[in-house]
Amino acid sequence: MIARAFDGPNRVNARAVLRTITNLGIATGGMIAGLALLAGTADAFRVMMISAGVVYVLSALHLRRLPSRVDAPRHDPANPAPKRGISPFKDRRYVLLTVLSGIFGMQFGLAEMGVPLWISQDTSAPDVLISVVLVINTVCVVLLQVPLSRGTDHPARAGKIVLTGGVLMAAACALYALAGGVPVVAAIILLCGAALLHSLAEILSQAGAWGLSFELANPLQAGAYQGMFGMGSALGAMLAPLVVTATVVEHGTLGWAILGAVFVASAAGVALIARKATTTAVLA
Repeated sequence: MIARAFDGPNRVNARAVLRTITNLGIATGGMIAGLALLAGTADAFRVMMISAGVVYVLSALHLRRLPSRVDAPRHDPANPAPKRGISPFKDRRYVLLTVLSGIFGMQFGLAEMGVPLWISQDTSAPDVLISVVLVINTVCVVLLQVPLSRGTDHPARAGKIVLTGGVLMAAACALYALAGGVPVVAAIILLCGAALLHSLAEILSQAGAWGLSFELANPLQAGAYQGMFGMGSALGAMLAPLVVTATVVEHGTLGWAILGAVFVASAAGVALIARKATTTAVLA
């Protein structure tokens, strides 16, 4: 829908706005759910679950206001796309972009599982820091996702942004690793610094990937291409627990080093795709 309803920078901006709103919703929901935890009774949890169900239904009703269809943007001769009818699975460049983006997307699983386990089991930092890390991520996304997503409708810029995100992600892995086995204050400082770099890497990688997912796709098959790109993200999320367990949980500092190398390599691959796409467009 976004690919058809918007064009150029407006598509990435729409994704950025939606992600910002999503994070605001997560933060608000977390605070409201905290009321049930504060009460600590079965009735409080039941009321919260029923209320959440009602909110879901009410929000879904707004989908009825959507138009029956939206027109795809006009084809840009300066940015040739595959012919209509070709499956996105036959577009090797897009398949590779999907795979590499899915690999980098494992950083979400790292944030949700690896970092909390590392903080609670391998550092001297208090467990409450897990919540602090989540707050840092939410605040960064809400404040920075939209402004840092500007300009990623240009493949060259999108590739550079993804590569920057890969370097920041590797630096975050290094700080996470250093937080193990140091005094409490040092651990807290290192973990908060790592969380900040991790959040920036997440924001930049998503912004660049969105731009490339739109610009390198056939605009006449927006749904199929975006569907495949989303599938790559889902596969990355599915594999993340296994990969995080096999690296960070099992091997500690060495695992962090391996993950950092994986993130840089996947980001570099995306940047190379973007550079080649830019070169091809200029020659055309």
